[in-house]
Amino acid sequence: MDKYMQELHGLKESFTKLVQVRQQLEAQYQENKILNEEFQNLKPETKIYRLIGPVMVPQDFDESTINVKNRIDFIEGERKRVDSQLEDIQKKMSDIQSKANELQSNQS
Repeated sequence: MDKYMQELHGLKESFTKLVQVRQQLEAQYQENKILNEEFQNLKPETKIYRLIGPVMVPQDFDESTINVKNRIDFIEGERKRVDSQLEDIQKKMSDIQSKANELQSNQS
C-alpha cells in the first residue's frame, strides 16, 4: 500500500509541475496571439524594434511577423505535448488509485 501511495505522491508532484508549465505556456501563447494581431494592424513599412538585453535593436517587419508566428506554432506544439503528459499522468494516477482501493478492500 505504501508503494502505491509513494508512487501516487510522485505523480501528483509531476502533475502540479506540468500544470504550472501549461499555465506559463498559455500566458506566452496569449501574449504572442495579441502581438500577432497587433502586427496585422500595422503597415509593412512600420519600424519594429526588438529588446535584446538592455538594447532596442531594429528588426525587419516581415522577420518580426515570421518570428511571432513561429513562436505561436512552437508554443502550440508544446501545449499539446504537455496536455498529453497531463493526460498520461491522470490515467496513471487513476490506475494506481484503483489498485490501492482494490488492495485496501481485499485487506478488509
